[in-house]
Amino acid sequence: YRGGWVDVVLMRLTDVQMSIPVIILAITILGVSRPNPASIIAVLVLASWPVYARVSRGVTLAERQKEYVRAAKILGASDLRILVRHIAPSILPPIAFVAVPG
Repeated sequence: YRGGWVDVVLMRLTDVQMSIPVIILAITILGVSRPNPASIIAVLVLASWPVYARVSRGVTLAERQKEYVRAAKILGASDLRILVRHIAPSILPPIAFVAVPG
């Protein structure tokens, strides 16, 4: 929401994660640990979080420029209130769309 160095670091980490092929990530994690449900879930989480992070960031950057967010700031709403009341509801539909397989 605010941008800055945290945003830059997280997006570069996302870029690095997206550059690693899922199959190599899976072979590496499952080769180091025994294949069990927890390690399979870890592979799925590590392989899919960058997509959700990028979608969330894109929607957040678009929404923070809208007039109703500016109006809420002018009225004195805190950043947390703006995120929860105005931006989070806008993020949920694109996240749900990405979550649907196929």
